[in-house]
Amino acid sequence: MFEDAIDAVLRCAAADERGGIEIGRSREDRPLHAHTFGSGPHLVSLLAGCHADEPTGPALLARLVTCLESIPADHPMLTRVTWAIVPNANPDGAARNRAWFRDAAESFDLVAYLEHVQRDLPADDLEFGFPIDGTHDSKRPENAAIHAFWKSFDRPFDLHATLHSLSIGYGPWFLVEESWSGRLAPLYRACAEAVHALGYRLHDIDRAGEKGFRRLAPGFSTRPDSRAMRAYFLAQKDEKSAAHFHPSSMESIRALQEGTGDTLTLVTEMPNFLMPPDCAPQIKTWPDPGLEAFRARLAFWMMRLRGSDGSRDAGRDAGRDAGGDDTRGRARDDTLRAIETSGITPMPIADQMRLQWAFVAAGLDAALSE
Repeated sequence: MFEDAIDAVLRCAAADERGGIEIGRSREDRPLHAHTFGSGPHLVSLLAGCHADEPTGPALLARLVTCLESIPADHPMLTRVTWAIVPNANPDGAARNRAWFRDAAESFDLVAYLEHVQRDLPADDLEFGFPIDGTHDSKRPENAAIHAFWKSFDRPFDLHATLHSLSIGYGPWFLVEESWSGRLAPLYRACAEAVHALGYRLHDIDRAGEKGFRRLAPGFSTRPDSRAMRAYFLAQKDEKSAAHFHPSSMESIRALQEGTGDTLTLVTEMPNFLMPPDCAPQIKTWPDPGLEAFRARLAFWMMRLRGSDGSRDAGRDAGRDAGGDDTRGRARDDTLRAIETSGITPMPIADQMRLQWAFVAAGLDAALSE
């Protein structure tokens, strides 16, 4: 039932960002909205947009909201499940990034992405800014508002999924709650089949526990953990970076019902851009040389497109100097040619959403069968 809903969801228009209930205000005083649907015994939390440069999750949840609003009250999706949905946890960050994804219909443009993308610094990372009562405060007002929204429900959550993206990867990557890892064989199988059916390969990296990532199956890993994040930076004598990592949404929502529930938490990681298909086979170790090389290339292109001073329009608006040397203009042209011949391709947005939903649907099947 859940897996089959994706076609109906993708046919829906995105819900108005002003809909639902206002649960708080962002740091820059934008409204933060949440939605509740259904009367079912199983309580499900869906969250997206924690990282402002990852717009696919909010796009999917905005369509899901429209879909759930349109179905009758006796539909199984509403009689089996109670939905608690926050489509966009970071409206401030979305506003700063909208220039590169606002007009994207089928896929994201790599040049526009490199020219305009902005990511919150670790000190402002919303995903790792949630509270746990008695031990950690909220990092930002958005974290506090979402946490209060979760606390308004009177029973444990069965499932919590937070939808994220990779800037570039080999393919989709799926992260799961470690305590559930031995119970999710059907989920691994269903998601892998969905990925391969659309013609993609899995992002299959073994980070050997670094920052909480431990490979479980091809394309599947345990989710990150704030304690492992802090330990990673403390081992490098970087106490300042370690201090930035509060509990994640996954840790925070599980702590709400410690001793009374066993929430399955999931993190989707859909690549906005795909590594070239003829790229050397990935190495299941970390760091992966091929992936790191392409990430470095993206960073270099970003610098060239924005100008050496880091401004977005320096390359585009550079004029000729007195000697007619359009150095910046040539650098931009060279960069555009390099991007065009790089073999990097955008992953269609609809495919990203379809695979995000396949993961959520498989998670629902797993959680509801317990």
